Amino acid sequence: MLIGRNHSAVAALVQEWSVLTHSDAVVKSEISLDFQRALARQVIEPLVQGLFGEFILSYHEFLTRVPSGSHSFAYGTEIISETVRWVIVARMPSNTSPIVVETVATKHVMELPKMQMRIVAPPQFLLPVQWKKQLWPVYRGSSHHQPCYVTENLDKKKVKDRFDIDWERAPLDLSAFGQHLFRAAERTGSDWATRFNIAIGNDAVAAWLQEHRSVEVYQELQEHQA
Repeated sequence: MLIGRNHSAVAALVQEWSVLTHSDAVVKSEISLDFQRALARQVIEPLVQGLFGEFILSYHEFLTRVPSGSHSFAYGTEIISETVRWVIVARMPSNTSPIVVETVATKHVMELPKMQMRIVAPPQFLLPVQWKKQLWPVYRGSSHHQPCYVTENLDKKKVKDRFDIDWERAPLDLSAFGQHLFRAAERTGSDWATRFNIAIGNDAVAAWLQEHRSVEVYQELQEHQA
């Protein structure tokens, strides 16, 4: 099963969100969390029931702004758009059906000169898994826009160590999907380029990897048991 914006259950929630937030009487921030919770618990959670030990894959694509490396005294550093692709694959528990866990919002206070900065981290929706692994995009031949994926980062110089997920046992975070669809803040100009897909089950993950020319990765994932 492939879950994305066009999936019938997701599309129904998006339509309901659009209708409610079209009214000026509704404050998006007050209902955003409710819709995120519905996505996690009413759409995703039922689909993972009974899939003991099977795979689940999360794909997140978005645009970011980065320096190009060019600089001029007249215009300063040139900033360009770059596509970022995050792919996380996880193995679900083998002896129980995972239940989505909702964390509580956390607040942090930073003491700055003459002021305090309060940082609020919203609740997360986490799916317990046996392990998870990040897949890295690799561009081969003439395919500069449609990468294939590997289990090891081949260019660690461009990626900080804290982003290098190595068979982690931490839960799979589903939050970004709902936060994008049911966004409380105003949308940005690059939202059109943001895409989410969640492949649920061995067949769906194998099909996703095949579509992205990464069939060999599936065997590597199958062989990892820890």
